[in-house]
Amino acid sequence: MKFSFATRPRFSLRSMILGVAICAAMLCVCVVRPAMLANRLAAAANAQDIAMVDAFMGGSDWRDLHSTGLIGDGATRVDRLSADLMSRDWTDWVGCRRRVSLRIARHSDFSGQHAEWTESINLIVRATGVSLSPPYADF
Repeated sequence: MKFSFATRPRFSLRSMILGVAICAAMLCVCVVRPAMLANRLAAAANAQDIAMVDAFMGGSDWRDLHSTGLIGDGATRVDRLSADLMSRDWTDWVGCRRRVSLRIARHSDFSGQHAEWTESINLIVRATGVSLSPPYADF
């Protein structure tokens, strides 16, 4: 007795190559590009290259924004930048993003008083670029 399947799945080399190409493109957009941009942003911030961080941030005035979203004093000066890449969780994998925490050390000399403080800005890096994290986001 001969055994055969009535409906046999058919695979062609063309469909397999197309499937691999689609998977590679999605992997590039969702994993590789955000990680590459986040690594470059962190390297620029840790090297104190403010011009490069400005280029990554685009039109947003990140130097005058606190993590609370309030406008800072114009007399303050950025002393030191540092950036940390946050570890990925499932929301990052599904959202095709990478999170970066940018810390800014500042000081102000006003009316003979010297004040120093550190601010933290949470950034979201996607394949399309860098954006400020909403203040209600849970990091």
